[in-house]
This record gives sequence, C-alpha cells and structure tokens, in this order.
Amino acid sequence: MTRRPPKGRTASPRGRTASPKARTSPPKTRTVPPKVGGQALSDGVLMRAGDVWAVARIDGSLELGRLPENRWAAVPLLRVLTGLGPALFRGLRAMGGTGRNRQLPRRVRWALPLFVAGPLLVNAVLSRSLGASTVWGWQSGLTAVALVGAQLAALRVVMPSSMWRFHGAEHKAVSAYERGSDLDDLDAVLAAPRIHDRCGTNVVAVLVAACLLPVPTRGAWSLLTFVLIFALSVEVVSAAARRPRSPWSRVVLVGGHVLQRFVTTAEPTREEQAVGVKALQACLAMLAADRLAGQELDRLEAA
Repeated sequence: MTRRPPKGRTASPRGRTASPKARTSPPKTRTVPPKVGGQALSDGVLMRAGDVWAVARIDGSLELGRLPENRWAAVPLLRVLTGLGPALFRGLRAMGGTGRNRQLPRRVRWALPLFVAGPLLVNAVLSRSLGASTVWGWQSGLTAVALVGAQLAALRVVMPSSMWRFHGAEHKAVSAYERGSDLDDLDAVLAAPRIHDRCGTNVVAVLVAACLLPVPTRGAWSLLTFVLIFALSVEVVSAAARRPRSPWSRVVLVGGHVLQRFVTTAEPTREEQAVGVKALQACLAMLAADRLAGQELDRLEAA
C-alpha cells in the first residue's frame, strides 16, 4: 500500500515531498564578474574581458573582436604559454596601426621585442664567453638586471608619453569597474588607483628577480628555461593578486608597484580616461549581449 503525499505537495523520486513552487523554480546561479585587463597604445587602449577585446582610440574609432578559445585555460603554466601568443599578436597588431592605420615609428615598433629578447641574448653571450655553468645566476644575472633597468629608462624616453598616460587610464578603468564604481562618472574613475596588482609590469619585476636564480642549463635549453620561468612568474603574480593583503603577496608585488608608479604609468587626462572607459564598456556590452543571446536560445529550446 503506497502512502499518498499530503495535499498541496508532490512526491519526489526518492519518496520525499517537495512543494510545487520549489520543484518548478529555476536554479539560482551566481553571476561571476568577468576578469578584465588591457594594454596601453600610443593613441588609445586595448581592453580584454573573457574572450572579447575592444580597441578604443583618441580619434573616436572603435574596433571589436574575439580571441580564440584557450582549451588549456584551467591548467597552470600551460594557460600562460598557450594564451600568450594570441594576446601578443592582438596587442602588437593594435600597436602597429594608429588612427587610420598610420604606422608607428620603427624605433617604437621594435622597442618591446628588443626589451624581451635583450636580457636573454646578453645572458647567453656572457654564459658562453665566461664559460659559466648556468645561464641565470649572479655571474650574468646582475648584468641582466642592470640591462632591464636601462631598457626601462630607454622605453620611457622612446615610447610616446601618451602611452604611459593611456596605461594609467587602463588601470583606472579596470580598478573602478572592480570596485563597482559607475563607469559613466569620469571623476569617480579618475579617482581610482593607478597601480594594479595584475599589471604585466609586476611580472617584469618578478622575472628580473628570477634572473638571479642559479638554473643549470646551457645552450638551446636556455630559451626553454626562460619561457618556463616567465610562465611561472605570471602564475606567481596572479596568485599574489588574488590575495594582495597577505605578506608574501606584498613582497611579490612591491617591485612592480614601484615600477608602475614611477616608470610605466602616468596620470591620464579626462579625454584619455574616457577612451579607456569606452574600450572597457565595449567589452562588457559584448559579454552582456552574449548572455542575452544564450538566455534566448535556452528559452527557445525549452519552448
């Protein structure tokens, strides 16, 4: 003999009872704000959020697009190595054309690649000439540190001053968004911090410190060592950015914060800040459109 459920309630598959309201209500989902980041250009800002990107320029132009899906996004180290190529390609392509696709000066286009390759080449040459048993270490590491310092000073001079201000505009827009500020309120955005924990400058500082570590590799393996140390540096900075108030995070981020304050960023004007906000809002609008489209498809499939 089966027991009938009480009036107004229905039996669940396991014999428990549930109200019709609880049974038919859709599950509650928590919306996680997308992680946003970007890159400064000489005449604008490139923003990325999820798999979408937007480039806003001071001349009012706006470009939109998507990055390819990274299948290794959940795997530490591999996500850095597999995501670096598309991100660099998009960033360098955005830097290569300004306004109506006018090319940047040649010295500017070659500045960033030389900045990355310079210390690696110097370390390799010194290791061969000195007969050192390590590619990194104090023998050539101190030279690499000095070279990176000289390169940062040279970049500050060679790159247009507007790039450092747009870098500040990018950081302020992201910081304001993460704080929940109204992005349409330029005064509130301008009041946001210019120093950001996820900035690539922090990775440079950690990578420079890693030059002092003794890693027993030689020859062609030095390139693989450099790539792995770079990926590890990105993961360390990302972990520190998730817990910025912990003591170890402050140690990891302090070098990058100093470089951001005095070298790689500057206070933007209102017009430059508006460009950074425009790029970020364009990314967020694309993600919102994707969510609405997904909800509409779900509704049609359920009909």
